[in-house]
Amino acid sequence: MILNNYLLEANGGALRPGVVVQCKGHLAPGGDRVGAMLCNAGVEVTDGADVRFTTARHCWESEVEKVVYYGDTAVAKIEERRDDDITW
Repeated sequence: MILNNYLLEANGGALRPGVVVQCKGHLAPGGDRVGAMLCNAGVEVTDGADVRFTTARHCWESEVEKVVYYGDTAVAKIEERRDDDITW
């Protein structure tokens, strides 16, 4: 349960810097969860109608499906990786 759900309109309706997002990882053949990690959302970047936010790339390195979750809500999929440790 998220105590202050930033996706609710009453709380701004959007992620912002410092909000915790997560990679849920995947199940390994033995049944263990691998790659699950918490990470902070970074800054919002806009280019016309294209709106993205940054986050640390290393949180999703082990994943094929690079889905970003906020609580149990899938909020984004990693679309582009920069050369440094920034993803958006």
